[in-house]
Amino acid sequence: MRGRAPITDIGIDDGFMRELGEAFEPGTSALFILVREARLDKVLPEISRYGGKVLRTSLPKEQEEKIQAALMGEARNQTMQRAA
Repeated sequence: MRGRAPITDIGIDDGFMRELGEAFEPGTSALFILVREARLDKVLPEISRYGGKVLRTSLPKEQEEKIQAALMGEARNQTMQRAA
């Protein structure tokens, strides 16, 4: 383990992270975000440019749907730009 920083528990289930990592195809990735407090009006424009899919959240359903819509909106925009 020389040269590696220790991994600390930050509140995201280790089993979930491991299971997800094993299921990913080469060339893909996941982003784990632990947020204690945020304003969606500030966060959504920042994350929407990346596209993606919400896999698990502890947010209320309405907030989860807003985040997913922002991520999917950018994915659609990128697909349309490639087709043009």
